[in-house]
Amino acid sequence: MRTVIGPDVFLTYRRLVFIGVNALVIALLPTVTKFLANAYGDRTAAIRTKWIIAVLLGLGTLAYGSGSEAVLRAYVVGIVLTEFVTAEHHWLRRLRTLTTGLLTPFYFIRAASFISKPALLAAAAIVLLLFRGKGDL
Repeated sequence: MRTVIGPDVFLTYRRLVFIGVNALVIALLPTVTKFLANAYGDRTAAIRTKWIIAVLLGLGTLAYGSGSEAVLRAYVVGIVLTEFVTAEHHWLRRLRTLTTGLLTPFYFIRAASFISKPALLAAAAIVLLLFRGKGDL
């Protein structure tokens, strides 16, 4: 079942589910995160970090299944939780460490997989040609 909205834009069942779940998560995320932090923050190790990772993995899986980019979900979750994150400095440092050490390398590996080898070689040839014209080679 496909519904045409505009040129080359199709709403499939998967995309409709993706849009609906995203809207629900964005609406409930700040409230549920504050509840978890208040109820379990001092009793369980890293409950906030585990919660955010679970949300990101869930939304990323939905995005992948609907044909969207999973990394956009991280930006949306970050924007939605800005107020919560700024109040929790220790958690913010932990999340930055996790993001830098674990998630960032996977993002760049995935981004590098989209680069075509001929385009990369052509760009390198242009750089070498410009260096030669400058006289540095």
